Amino acid sequence: MNVPVYPLADWRRHGQLATFTPNRKLPVYNWLYYKEGYARDLVWTLLDRFKLNGPLLDPFCGSGTTLLACAQRGIPSVGYDVQSVALLASLVKTTPYDRDTLKAIADALLSERFVPEPGPVLPIMKRAFSKHNLADVLFWKKQVDQVKNPACRNFFLLALITAAMKGSWLFKDGGVLKVKKRPVAPVKLLFKRTVRKWIKELGTQDLRAPARVVAQDARHIEGRYENVITSPPYLNNIDYTKVYQVENWFLGATGTPIRSWIGNEGKQLPLLKKFDLPYAAHAYFSDMNTVLKEMHKALVPGGRAALVVGNAYFAPLEQHVEVDFILSFLAEKIGFSIEEIGVLQERYALQRRTVKRGTIRESCVMLQRS
Repeated sequence: MNVPVYPLADWRRHGQLATFTPNRKLPVYNWLYYKEGYARDLVWTLLDRFKLNGPLLDPFCGSGTTLLACAQRGIPSVGYDVQSVALLASLVKTTPYDRDTLKAIADALLSERFVPEPGPVLPIMKRAFSKHNLADVLFWKKQVDQVKNPACRNFFLLALITAAMKGSWLFKDGGVLKVKKRPVAPVKLLFKRTVRKWIKELGTQDLRAPARVVAQDARHIEGRYENVITSPPYLNNIDYTKVYQVENWFLGATGTPIRSWIGNEGKQLPLLKKFDLPYAAHAYFSDMNTVLKEMHKALVPGGRAALVVGNAYFAPLEQHVEVDFILSFLAEKIGFSIEEIGVLQERYALQRRTVKRGTIRESCVMLQRS
């Protein structure tokens, strides 16, 4: 492919920050494991390096890392997403709570006597939980649903989701959910521990600015913003609705698939015909072109956007797709200037999961609106 070439900067000292892994040790940030997310310190690094401020938008906010990191730095922010469990996690992490109120509700909630509560579940849940843990899930979900305070109900619901996933035999392998039986603790015990632990961790939440969470498609952005920090879905074949189907079940959400090319359909952009891209890539870039246009419209003159993206490899075609360069090309056509493309890390492109076919980059594309 005749891909436009842009200069690359070496950001590999920040490579691990492109993953959720560092967040797993941070209170509040680790309240829901979201493997597609990036680390708090990547947001703080971008805020400092490029002197970003607010109001700031994350149009693919995921589990809320950008929103919480901004709130703790005193920067107001807005986050969009379309996946139910992501919206819940973002909201819970950035909501100021009264600890005494939560403690009182927790004391009453956790003292409820267990009574079996049969109910409909997803087919995979019957394989993913032991009989006793599935019964715990159904019982505690009914109790949480009866909490009258909406903000507190969200808090306990996210705690139950986190506890339930720890008490399941599920694990996420790329875009596939797999079941592997192994010793796990009872969900009722995990739930009680999670609630108590999270209430203690509220002391570290340290919210200094508001964050607003909006259930909205990133292809339709409203408002005006100083800056953007986000990570769009990577160009791959992952159906995020399927990967998070159990978490979304707790919220009554099934919905249509959210594939990595954002929408399920997409037309070929005339600008990209010369690149001979796979169909899925054209659909992806068609949607991302719309997102970039919306970002350009929403940003104030001089506003910056940081996009954490991953390049792709289509094994059947043995074809690499330089996502960072192509998005930069589209952004320039829209009116952005490309400030920097920082290479965060490189990994092997694999065919049949074992055969190495070169490397693909994860990068941070820095754009500035003229």
